[in-house]
Amino acid sequence: MPLAKIDIETIRSLSIPERRFVVWKGGLPRLRNIGGSCVFLDKDTNMCTIYPYRPIGCRLYPLVYVSGEGVTVDRLCPLREQVLKSITEEKKRLLISFLKRLEEDWGINIRL
Repeated sequence: MPLAKIDIETIRSLSIPERRFVVWKGGLPRLRNIGGSCVFLDKDTNMCTIYPYRPIGCRLYPLVYVSGEGVTVDRLCPLREQVLKSITEEKKRLLISFLKRLEEDWGINIRL
């Protein structure tokens, strides 16, 4: 999951060191995964341990941007067909706004 600067600042404000949750890949900081799961996933409860402070991308999931397709629902989402029917223009705008923020924060081009 890509992270905006505000995401990193928010999580660091919880006294969690950046090295514990950030991994850089493709010019973007991303949430670290351990064993295929987010570092903040509690395996016993299957819940996010920082839920009220979760990153923007987590808040928008399962919406994703696919080049050539635009805003859609992650193919791995088990409720994909149901969620596809409920995507609003506002949710699409929020995802595009997040992607633009990533471009500004990290000086990259996402090709929207």
